[in-house]
Amino acid sequence: FPYSSNVQGVTIEQSGYYLLEVWGAQGGSYNSEYAQGGMGGYSKGYIYLNAGDTLFVHTGGAGSYGTSLNSLSGGGANGGGNAGYRGGAGGGATDIRIGADTLLNRVIVAGGGGGAAVIDNTYKANGGAGGGTYGIDGEIYNANHLAYIGSGGMQIAGGNGGIGISTEYNGNVGVFGIGGNSANRNNVFSNGAGGGGWYGGGGAGNGDSANYAAGGGGGSGFIYTASSQLPADYAVSSDYYLTNASTHAGNTAFIAPNGDTETGHSENGYAKITYVGQNLE
Repeated sequence: FPYSSNVQGVTIEQSGYYLLEVWGAQGGSYNSEYAQGGMGGYSKGYIYLNAGDTLFVHTGGAGSYGTSLNSLSGGGANGGGNAGYRGGAGGGATDIRIGADTLLNRVIVAGGGGGAAVIDNTYKANGGAGGGTYGIDGEIYNANHLAYIGSGGMQIAGGNGGIGISTEYNGNVGVFGIGGNSANRNNVFSNGAGGGGWYGGGGAGNGDSANYAAGGGGGSGFIYTASSQLPADYAVSSDYYLTNASTHAGNTAFIAPNGDTETGHSENGYAKITYVGQNLE
């Protein structure tokens, strides 16, 4: 399943074990030679599916960036947060849902990366990679301003938004499935937004100068197992627990969709569903 901004549905024709694999999308950057949006994460796991089961695949879109002073960029499809001028939007998560097309029917998620902040080649900050169990925090140009970064999403909550120069310029907290927007001040450069995920990463806050460049947090990944921490209204039966499952942050090495090895997933998200057989070896 290559990237599509629309849901891609599939009905299972043969009962048996399947390997699910998902790769999250990269966060945006105004100039990736200066600072990069966080790379997407990767999750995998085996699941027993029955003939007739309906799956819904959402592939994350890479984050864009703000091109004008008084407008927001669009976050990547499937949960990426928005950013303002020269701020990178969050990358979208990639996930697979069973039974219904809702966030509460996701059984596997790869987190999207947070957006970068690029004011120029001096004042810049990378976005945090998508998760993994936890999304990675955004980076900061000036270590004295750590409170401005967007934090990575977690398993039970979204990443914190960055603290801005005043409360109205705080970044938004990530929420279930959606990354937080970065603070957008008119006529001021923006910072990075949070990536989508099981829980989204937080958007960066905004200051009064280029010295406050800060990246957005990556969204968290998720695999549905007996040890998962779930919302009270989670909608999928335990019959669909994944086995031999793992989730990896985008700052680590893992298999790429083409079978090579990559350190983090760049650009748009991707998904695979592979029939394995009636038994797991």
